Amino acid sequence: MLVNFADKTVMGLAAGPIRDDLGLTRGEFGTAQSSFFALFSLAALGAFLTRRVRTTVLLLGMALLWSAAQLPMLLGAAGFGTPVATRIPLGAAERPAAPVAVHHLHGWFGQRERTLPTAVLMVGAAGGVALSAPLLTLAIDAWGWRWAFGAVGLVGLVWAVCWYAWGEEGPLAPAPGAAPAPGAETAGRTVPHRGLLLSGTWLTAAFGAFAAYWLLSAGLTWAPDYLHEVAGLTTKQAGVVVTATAVGNAVVLLTHGLLARRSSPSGAAPGFRRGSAGVS
Repeated sequence: MLVNFADKTVMGLAAGPIRDDLGLTRGEFGTAQSSFFALFSLAALGAFLTRRVRTTVLLLGMALLWSAAQLPMLLGAAGFGTPVATRIPLGAAERPAAPVAVHHLHGWFGQRERTLPTAVLMVGAAGGVALSAPLLTLAIDAWGWRWAFGAVGLVGLVWAVCWYAWGEEGPLAPAPGAAPAPGAETAGRTVPHRGLLLSGTWLTAAFGAFAAYWLLSAGLTWAPDYLHEVAGLTTKQAGVVVTATAVGNAVVLLTHGLLARRSSPSGAAPGFRRGSAGVS
């Protein structure tokens, strides 16, 4: 998740140099950045492959794809097409990462123990922004914006090699394609997809995710540029502000995980009255 979100931040951090070098208007730059989400929703369906393919294989494949998608930015090609052609496959490869990573993580922890480990996993996303902001701004100042893309691509390849060597399925992970064993936690709780997608819980979560990603994409695209061009901060100072915001996000995630775990000492999921807003 750390590498995944570092990939998302690099375009915004290098906004000014990219526009100057490739001759892009702000409208063209925004369109190029938003192309990251062109196949984002559709690619989320890749998480269904966890039923047939081991999560270690899926995570390795995604990391190789999203790393390879960054490396063409090292080439000297100019114009609007280059960032668009790289951001579309990058977004498609990165979208299933969170659900597949959570699915993999849950193979190591029982139902009663998953809240805090899941929060720790998601801290990696905030960590990706927190670490990449200062490090990539240094890379941009030292070697140019192209090597910022090269750096995150190479880091992704290094992670893929490490994952191939040491990544393992958890002891609680079901074999792909296998039916749940009798007495397993999921036994008797299968919910049809139609009922799931029409539930108040899912609909509320979907609208919340829409709003969250609207803010996330706007922030990743324009926050560093705004801090530099409007607020008058240097590139390094803008990176520090982005880092501080991400650290605050990480603290909130961990606090939420701890509170959620504490609120259900028996291990049951925190509950609400039936009929509460967004819950069914």
